[in-house]
Amino acid sequence: MELYIKVNGTDVPAEKGETLLSVLNRAGLQVPTLCSMKGLSPSGACRLCVVEVEGIDKLVPSCSYFIEGPLSVTTH
Repeated sequence: MELYIKVNGTDVPAEKGETLLSVLNRAGLQVPTLCSMKGLSPSGACRLCVVEVEGIDKLVPSCSYFIEGPLSVTTH
C-alpha cells in the first residue's frame, strides 16, 4: 500500500513496512550510516542515521524504523 510521508516539508512516497532509511535514500537524501548493510537485519546500533519524527520525544534510527502510516520527518 503506497502512502506519503512528509520529509523536510516535502511529500515523499513510501510503502508500509519499509524502513525510513530506504524511503529517504530513494528520495535522494544522503543519510549517513555505519551499521546498515545490505543483506543484514537493521539494528540501529550505531545511531548515525538518526532523524526526528514528529510526535516522538527522541531521535530514531532511520535504518530500523519501519513505516506504518503517514508521518512527518526532519533529517536536519
